[in-house]
Amino acid sequence: MASVLQPLAPSSTLKFKKVPSGGTPEGQVARLEATYTPHDQRFTLRRREFKQQYSHIYARRLARLRAAAAAEAERLWGGDQLRRCERLVQANADGAGGSGPCVCIGTLYKTMRLRPSVLVEYRDERGISEAIGVPRGDFAAPDDSLLLEDDSGRLNLAADTTTPDVMPAQDLPTGIVVAVRGSVRADGDMAVEAWCPPGLPPQPSPPEGAAHPPGACLLLVSGMLAGGPQDPLPTRLFLDHLAGYLGGAGDHEQIARVVRVVVCGNSAAAPPPPLAGAASGSIGSGKLSAEQQRERTAPLRECDAELAQVAVPVDIMPSASDASNYMLPQRAAHMLFRKRAIQQRKGNIRPNVAAALPVDIMPGASDASNYMLPQQPLHPCLLPLASRYPNARLATNPHEAWVGTRLVLGTAGQPLDDILQYTAAAEGAGGDEGDSARRLQMLENMLRWQHIAPTAPDTLGCYPFLTEDPFVLEECPHVFFAGNQPRFATRLVEGHDGQQKGLLNRAAQVRVVCVPSFATTGEVVLIDLDTLEATPLQFGVSDLGGWETTGPADMAEE
Repeated sequence: MASVLQPLAPSSTLKFKKVPSGGTPEGQVARLEATYTPHDQRFTLRRREFKQQYSHIYARRLARLRAAAAAEAERLWGGDQLRRCERLVQANADGAGGSGPCVCIGTLYKTMRLRPSVLVEYRDERGISEAIGVPRGDFAAPDDSLLLEDDSGRLNLAADTTTPDVMPAQDLPTGIVVAVRGSVRADGDMAVEAWCPPGLPPQPSPPEGAAHPPGACLLLVSGMLAGGPQDPLPTRLFLDHLAGYLGGAGDHEQIARVVRVVVCGNSAAAPPPPLAGAASGSIGSGKLSAEQQRERTAPLRECDAELAQVAVPVDIMPSASDASNYMLPQRAAHMLFRKRAIQQRKGNIRPNVAAALPVDIMPGASDASNYMLPQQPLHPCLLPLASRYPNARLATNPHEAWVGTRLVLGTAGQPLDDILQYTAAAEGAGGDEGDSARRLQMLENMLRWQHIAPTAPDTLGCYPFLTEDPFVLEECPHVFFAGNQPRFATRLVEGHDGQQKGLLNRAAQVRVVCVPSFATTGEVVLIDLDTLEATPLQFGVSDLGGWETTGPADMAEE
């Protein structure tokens, strides 16, 4: 799909009409609406205390997933054929007496020689570390090993000498709950014959009253990085297209199907670090000059900036004739975009979207929110323009909500990126295609592990919860996404029959999506809530000097 600005009368203006109670005026396109129920309660921190230990998270995780892992093991291996050890200390004792194969359930821990360590860095700060030369962000090694642990102790896991290694350490991260089948040897290690995660959780039925019209879509965008060095024009094109200012009648009908936008983190670029040679008193005393303060807060200001004339009513899209009147001559359009770029510098992102349709704003790694997961909603004072719109909702990261009859769950990408740092890619899986397949596989694994951040708190920072692990999946979503990824990728994951509650012959279906960073790709993702099909839309500048959007013709789904 491509559309180019047509030179029309520069004196023409775009007009909007409020939809009367009796219906939509002739020639106007009404935006679809869907019910919305947020489910961020479990990710909202009510008390912030840091006196407790992180061991409570692992204990709660194992307690909640033990039954699911046992049920999956019984489904795969049969319940009457194998002996189950309730505690690992029992497996050690029985193994010494030669009791034969058994099934053990516990939490995986991976020992990694290349894992970064503060103690090692401190020890080697005056010398030469043996870890020098290890690529940053790739800490998996062939000599990594796995242990299974519960509240009674640990059990070393080793490959069965009579079968291929069915549980390679390089492919698995720390923190997942699994069932392991094997025999405990005389040396105390368990020879693994097979293993299984808890599997996909049950997929819930929509809540009472949930509904969305046919053709309704959800739009995902991440990594807009307002205030960064990227070209602001694709952002401007995306916002104007979303508001219905650009394109023809077909474009308006497509964008009118969007019932909600989810901004999946990294909306503002990270502020620049203080300069080492700053003026006296600006670094050592912790104080910044007025100019430095303005520089460091510029991304936030620019992200919240908005021009009042580009705000769009919630329930109306411009008609085809009105939209065409907005098209200016090429030179005038260039001056308009240049003026906006100078005035707003990649900003005015969220207010325009919020004014056009409902939007959920998640924090990300570069946003002004807490570092540890779950990240709490951005404070309204950081977004004084966007937050004044009632249909702009400041959400947590991770974020979960019912959009119509679909349960949507996702993160800003930190859990997925952290898992990839501590696992190895398969041989021959290089290049962009191999990397995308690996990311999709890890997203699918998270669903089957029933945990969306398994490496927290080991290598991924998270709050030290005392009585719960909010990252455990008890219900299977219909859409599962990870934001701020290098490129678009998607896959439809299916479970086994009976996973949809109340439907014994229906298998769970989940659309997993890698949402690309908009600042580097210019792409957003459109998801049809009826069919769960995911379509990438790319915004850029054509060789003809106009704007264009590119559909999925050259972006294949895996």
